[in-house]
Amino acid sequence: IPASGLPTNLTSLSIEDLKMPLSCWGLHKLTSLRKLEIRGCPGALSFPEVSVRMRLPTTLTELNIARFPMLHCLSSRGFQNLTSLEYLSISECPRLKSFPWEGLPSSLQQLYVEDCPQLGANCKRYGPEWSKIAHIPCVMIDMNFIHDPPIHDPPYPVYFPLRIRQCIQ
Repeated sequence: IPASGLPTNLTSLSIEDLKMPLSCWGLHKLTSLRKLEIRGCPGALSFPEVSVRMRLPTTLTELNIARFPMLHCLSSRGFQNLTSLEYLSISECPRLKSFPWEGLPSSLQQLYVEDCPQLGANCKRYGPEWSKIAHIPCVMIDMNFIHDPPIHDPPYPVYFPLRIRQCIQ
């Protein structure tokens, strides 16, 4: 990171294999940031990091986090101000069990969870996390849409492919 910090007009940022804490990046100062991808944060226990009151830019519309092996929770304080967030992807977070206590932003349209076994199990229909995600139109957990009927149940031969196209568009 330059001594002067990152340019505040960045609209997209991808960070991989962090060597320094996320709180040092000054992400909240990136007032134009719409897309943020963070891959490989081995020491983070919470996201955004609660212990240092880390904040994310309120302008985010897309957030991707992956490879957080120690991640235990998503901070309610960190997500409550993300009122523009439409897309959230969480992958390879084996210890993550739940979404923020207060839920996810109401603006969220798409949620993808992959290789997060504990969280995925809790997201099953009417599971402990169901009430936090039931309002999201497109939710995919380990490559399965949770709002779709099971594929083996007739009479829905065309429904599943249509749902995939709706979520991808």
